Amino acid sequence: MTHLTRCVVDRGYRHQMSYTIKQLRQTSDDQLIAVHDQVAVGVAPSVNYYLDELRRREMAAVMRSSNRLAQASLMLALMNTVVAVVAVVVAVTFGGGG
Repeated sequence: MTHLTRCVVDRGYRHQMSYTIKQLRQTSDDQLIAVHDQVAVGVAPSVNYYLDELRRREMAAVMRSSNRLAQASLMLALMNTVVAVVAVVVAVTFGGGG
């Protein structure tokens, strides 16, 4: 049982605790999910609970889109480099002194 789980389940009943930033940062995603699931059983969600999840999903979609854009930009830069190298080779090879 993790420290966070021990904080949540104390003396046979569940209650919500605040954690230090250090504790939160040292806790794995799986541990935080487990603690959330334990606490969520006895907590009524507020509107912000749903809004936060919608924001998280929106941010995940934005990050995926941004990643696709970055990959496309990289491919464009690589193709531009290839075209520039070919242009230099053609200019050196066929570009006589006029």
